[in-house]
Amino acid sequence: MSDDNHNIRSIESIGWFILHCLLFSLISVLTKYVMKTGISIVEIIAFQTFFTFIFLTIIKKGTFKILPTKRILFLHAVRAFLWLIATAIFFKSLNHISLPKATSLSFSTPLFTIIFAIIILKEVMRKHYIIPLFLGFIGMLVILRPGFDGYDSESLLVLVACILWSITDIIIKHLCASHKNANITWFFTGFSFLMILPILPQFWTTPNIMQFGIMMAIAVLFLLNILSLTNAYKLGSMTVMQPFAFTNLIFVAILSYFVFDEMIVTPTIIGSVIIIMSTSFIAYNERKKYQKWLSYKIGSDF
Repeated sequence: MSDDNHNIRSIESIGWFILHCLLFSLISVLTKYVMKTGISIVEIIAFQTFFTFIFLTIIKKGTFKILPTKRILFLHAVRAFLWLIATAIFFKSLNHISLPKATSLSFSTPLFTIIFAIIILKEVMRKHYIIPLFLGFIGMLVILRPGFDGYDSESLLVLVACILWSITDIIIKHLCASHKNANITWFFTGFSFLMILPILPQFWTTPNIMQFGIMMAIAVLFLLNILSLTNAYKLGSMTVMQPFAFTNLIFVAILSYFVFDEMIVTPTIIGSVIIIMSTSFIAYNERKKYQKWLSYKIGSDF
């Protein structure tokens, strides 16, 4: 591939990734908004997982005939369960903290993933991990501001969600060794919907036309988000994408200001920059080793 073609593909991939950040921001804002009208996060998750599961079943018809082993099915189930808990905790925390702050703290998920990879998968603690991890957690403290007036203990709920998300990343890493990305996502959305289905009646609120429309929009955006990331990582690499994760915070800050009258504060911006720089440096050094796992994060073979 010529340098010109490579540069064009990189620019296109950045465009798709920024679109992903916009879509994810819209999902977050719409989810918080519709929750304020009385719709439960359980109901919202049920809508988006069911919609995506049905869509994948249709477009990938005939590719899910061979069932994986019981052990792999168990991993799929655990991954779905942890994701459900983490997502519910994250969005419930928005009742107490601003969306920009929660978004900035969510950037710390890759830091926890590295730590759990070392603990669970017995990976070697490389020298180039130490300083970025240290700086990343410094960034978290800058956002949290413990001991200052801006500190709120509810922010810790977001970190709990990040820890659970990081464990799902470890499971994804294991599954990617022998399974296609589309299949992993199909099992993920299927298990997620089946797990949430039994408790759905307890949280069900019959939506009005506006609420139903918003939830359907969230479901569509959830699917488009996966597809935009697919295109981004087909054209570029994790190292190219990661620095632009900050656009997620920019979109969230703008939308939250107009929709919820939430202001982003300087420590949140500074902490986010520190965390993203740290995770970008780690991604740059690990780009070859974890290429398949990183590509799954967006479903590269859809």
